[in-house]
Amino acid sequence: MRIYKTTDLFLIDEIHELDRKLFNDGSEFVENVKIAGERHYWYVKDGQNVIAFAIADYDGEIVIGQRSGVLKPYRGNGLQKRFIKRRHNLFSPSTHITYVHPQNPASLNSFISMAYKAYWPDYPWGGDGMVYLTKTV
Repeated sequence: MRIYKTTDLFLIDEIHELDRKLFNDGSEFVENVKIAGERHYWYVKDGQNVIAFAIADYDGEIVIGQRSGVLKPYRGNGLQKRFIKRRHNLFSPSTHITYVHPQNPASLNSFISMAYKAYWPDYPWGGDGMVYLTKTV
């Protein structure tokens, strides 16, 4: 399955809808932290449906991985790692930071396997109790 990048508002709405489906705990994506720079959206479709996405901000030096998600039937196929590699390839050299919910070991392991290291930010921009990760590429 191919990863696409988009600025299309219709597709961005579809990405936000998938975010609501995957994170149905009321934690709808909001701009946790907005840096000077650009917001980037990537997605994967199966037929007409968005089945995976990633959102990141980039200011020329720092990449902030905001949210990403993959529908259950498509997990375990390396899509999250492909999104991470896409960010590395597009925004290099730069420092990448992100966060993972502590009850999501699959995502945490994806980042660890790609040499991300845990850190604690001055401001917990993804929410209290999240695991924060960083890597310079």
